[in-house]
Formats: sequence, C-alpha cells, structure tokens
Amino acid sequence: MADQGQAPAAAELREIPLKRIGPRADNARKEFDKEALEQLAASIRQEGVIEPIVVQPFAGEGDKETFEIIAGERRWRACGMAGLASVPCIIRRGLSAEQASVIHLVENLQRSDLKFSELCAGTATLVNLLKAEMSAQPEGAKYKNRSVLEVAAERVGQSKAWVSRHAAVLTALPKEVQDLVGAGKVTSVDIAHELAKLHELDRDAFDGLVQSYHPDPDDLEEDEDPADRYPTRSHVRMRIESAEAVAERKKQAAAERAKTQAANAGKPAAQPQRSPYEIRVEKLEKMRPDVNKLGNAICGAIAKAAGVTSKNDWESPVRVRDDLPTRYDNAPLPKSFGEVVFKVELSGRIDSINQAFQALAPGGKIQFKETPAFTIAEARKIEAALGRKLEWEAAETIKGTAAGFRMKLASAKAPLAWWPDEPEAAKKAVAAAKKPAAKKTPAKAAAKKAPAKAKKG
Repeated sequence: MADQGQAPAAAELREIPLKRIGPRADNARKEFDKEALEQLAASIRQEGVIEPIVVQPFAGEGDKETFEIIAGERRWRACGMAGLASVPCIIRRGLSAEQASVIHLVENLQRSDLKFSELCAGTATLVNLLKAEMSAQPEGAKYKNRSVLEVAAERVGQSKAWVSRHAAVLTALPKEVQDLVGAGKVTSVDIAHELAKLHELDRDAFDGLVQSYHPDPDDLEEDEDPADRYPTRSHVRMRIESAEAVAERKKQAAAERAKTQAANAGKPAAQPQRSPYEIRVEKLEKMRPDVNKLGNAICGAIAKAAGVTSKNDWESPVRVRDDLPTRYDNAPLPKSFGEVVFKVELSGRIDSINQAFQALAPGGKIQFKETPAFTIAEARKIEAALGRKLEWEAAETIKGTAAGFRMKLASAKAPLAWWPDEPEAAKKAVAAAKKPAAKKTPAKAAAKKAPAKAKKG
C-alpha cells in the first residue's frame, strides 16, 4: 500500500525453493486442517500450483536470499506435502511492515475456511493497521474524508457494518463472550453481539446462558455432541426481549414517579402509608421488652417460692417462656399484659425439682420424656425399679401478672408407652408404680385371724 503519488512496491514472478521460504509469525490463520491440506496437496500433484504465493525478502542476497510469506501459507504447506521442491512466487519488494501486514490480512480475511475467532482477530488488526496508516497520511492524501471502516470494507469486499461488528468481537465485547469465541463455542457474529447486549440488560440471564456452553459431561446422552446444548440465536433473542420488557416497565415506573414528584413540588410532604404488617411489627417491638421483664419476674417469684436459684435460661431447673407471636406469623397480639400466656417448665432429678414443683402444683404429676404423667411417689418407685436416677419434666401454664398465679398442670404430650432403651424393665416399673394396693376383705381378715387364734389356744 503506497501513498498517493508514490510508485507501488516492485513485484516479480519467480520459482523459489521451498526451503528458502518461511511463514509469517503473525499469520491470521493459526490452525490448518490436515485433511483439507491433504486434499489441496493431491490437487497440486495433479494440476500444479494455479495461484502463486506472495512473499517478500526476509534476509540474505542472491542464491542465499530467504523469503517470508505474505499470503499463501496454506498453499506452501500443501506443496511440501505434495513433494514439490519449489513453488511459483510473486516477490513484493520495498513493502513496509504495515503494508505487508495489510496485504496478508486482506488475503486471509477473504478465505471462507478461516475460523470465526481468526476472522474477528484479523479484522480488528486490519482496522488498527489502516487507522495508523491513515493517520500518517499528509494533507490531501487519497484517504482524505474517508473513514477507516470504509477503507477496510473496500479492501475485504464487505460492508462497513460487517467490518465494525467483526472487529469489535475480540476487542469491545465482554470477556466472557470473547472467551466463548476463542474456545470455538460461539461462531456467529450475531450471537456474539446479542450475548453482549444481554450482558448489559440482565446479568443473571446472561450468566445462565454462558453456563449452557459448559454442559456437565454426566448430563450428556451417549454420543451426544456438547455443541447441541449451546443456545441458539432464538434462545438469546428470547432472553433479550424479556430483559427489555422488564427494563421498559422500570423506565415507565420511573417516569411516573418523576411526574408525581413534579406535580407535588412545593406541596407539603404526605406521610407515607404504612402497611398492616409494619403497624403490627411496631406494636410487637414495643411490647417485647415489657413481656421479657414480666417473664423474668414470674421466673424469679417461682424460684424464690421454691427455694431454688434461677436465671430463666436453658440451664436452669426453672424456665419461663411466653407465647408472644413472632413478627413473621399472623397470630393476634394480646390486648394487655394480663392476656400473655407463660409456660413454666421444670426439669431435672426429683430431688432438684421437687420443692419447686410442689410450690407450683402440690400433688401434681411429672413426666419422663414423653411418658404418661406420674406422681412424685410413683416416680420414685420407677427409679427404684430401674435402679437409676432419671431426668423428669413438668410444665405449667400461667396467664396474668406476677401476683396470684393459677397453676394448672399442662396436658401430657402424645405418650410413648415405654422407654425405648429398657422396654421390659420400664414396663415392670410402670406396672408396679400404677398397681393399686390390695384391699383387705372381711373374709380374708377372718382367715388370717383364725390360724392365729388356733395357735394361741
């Protein structure tokens, strides 16, 4: 490529030995299909080299001069496979590095078998080279008033939009899209740009589609090609349309808010409307500290009456819990503290809870885990039969303030008949504890007295 008024670089046609020709280090084509090369080599054996390759001097002079390929590396490789010792070449002398690169790129970008990633990378490089060359042109040069996209499109025989979209794929689109193109998983300029648009509109939807390009091998059917799982253009378009609809609704809502704010400008600010949930939570938060204080007072009063030390925590033999609703359920709130129901729980060995329990519910019954309820006397019999101490539980419900509580023993939970670890021993222990004392009848009493009288007489 020469400046206006400058003679084009000299060219000559010559047969050059293959061993004196080498490839370009920055070839746009990075991979060569072996099968396609073998087919081209077979054609060269049959018909010869129809189109010469384009080279430029690299080093040396005369018979030792070596050359670098500008265009035609694929033909050069096929000639070697076909067994040719030399190949017809067009030698271009006097080219600058930028001019040689432009010729190389233009020739390669017009090839139909170039990989998509190579096509995009080559187009971007061509645009940059032309941009640098055009910026160095003097006033009135041949590129005046022409855009770099226009010149590049003319060189490769494509539209300006084609050049712009392909050049942007590996330079301006999100890295995730570039990685998919580089891996050969995205091979369409339309899909690449639409993925980039989805990345801007809805990142979650974009991440989901990107994940589709990496299917789990365990999820694939036998002999299924992973590429069959890749999203099609219609899939990407559906996600974009959905994201655009959401964005439009947000835009309309923002416009309505702005309109309302403009209409209310200068007016006193209206108090925000609170939902029933917010009102309920506020009442609950105001009530909670006082209910906690009341529960602690109840626990302290019971502990004092029972003669035990208690701090209303899970380590204490005396625990008090309230039934105040949480902020997440819909149970009605008590209208006063007198309606708050407290549950008093005792747990521990008989000797440790007996005094407190008798203070709460004289003559009441206690449980072992989820067994039926027993009196203190029955509980002691059970322990004697088992030969070990047990952990017992008792519960009372209280409603009202800290003074004058009415204690009621809570109904037992669904009872389990026996302790699972010692069914036979537990069965005998419970049977012995529940067995009523035998009543003495007059006949039995007379029978016992008769032998005694006879012996005495």
